Amino acid sequence: MDLRLGGLFEQCLILGQQQQIRMRWSLMLDYPSPNNIEMSLLECIEKCEEYSEVIQSSDVLVNIDSDIPPWIVYLLICNAYEHGDVRLVREYVEFGQKSIVIGGGIGIIATALAQVSRRDVTVIEANPFLLNRLSQTARLNDVDFQIVYGAVKAGVRQGVTKFHISKEFWASSLRKDTWQSTSVIDVPVVDLSSLLMDDYDVAFFDIEGEEEKIFDAIALPQRLSTIFVEIHKPTIGEKVGAKIMNKLWEQGYRLVDSEALTSCWKR
Repeated sequence: MDLRLGGLFEQCLILGQQQQIRMRWSLMLDYPSPNNIEMSLLECIEKCEEYSEVIQSSDVLVNIDSDIPPWIVYLLICNAYEHGDVRLVREYVEFGQKSIVIGGGIGIIATALAQVSRRDVTVIEANPFLLNRLSQTARLNDVDFQIVYGAVKAGVRQGVTKFHISKEFWASSLRKDTWQSTSVIDVPVVDLSSLLMDDYDVAFFDIEGEEEKIFDAIALPQRLSTIFVEIHKPTIGEKVGAKIMNKLWEQGYRLVDSEALTSCWKR
């Protein structure tokens, strides 16, 4: 590792503790933004020449490189990236359960699911620029993903749809108001209703606002006993968030735990 880069990584860890970044994510009512002190460090990371390093974040091995936005690099180094989601998965998923992730990102959640269940995990991801990262994360952690390229869209079971790529990949979505959208591409639609019939026990939904409509459009199979839903209230609003929770309640689920925007439901 480059000494200057290593020093920056160490500064990230120290600053993350000082600025309580994990707590800010766990207790957030909105998406936390870097403060002025953190911005100075992020600017230094931005200036680093090409780099590629494998680190451990929330006990998951992941590769960070100069293509990842500095804010996400910082969160990964500080074990603040999806750490609440990982905690919920490790607490409520059991050995042998079959899992699917809708909105795979770079594979942190899917890896946690695979590690706990000791089974391969189906991962749906609409951002084509993340597919190689997903495969890479699986290899690093010696787990298996069955990757399905495409987006789930309420009321649509085939064809293609517009997908908005965000500057920070985790915000990419079907929404026209996607934060910091840099481009719009066509992606295939995944027939989620049919896919969920494949005897899954666990599903994790992180679909950047599409949860507003998806639970009106599909009935979740009875075998699906545990679901995790990231409800993006800063994007869709508190009223819509409450509607989603009521819809899950109507399908027989009961809320058992939550952290930040992610809730765990069982039936």
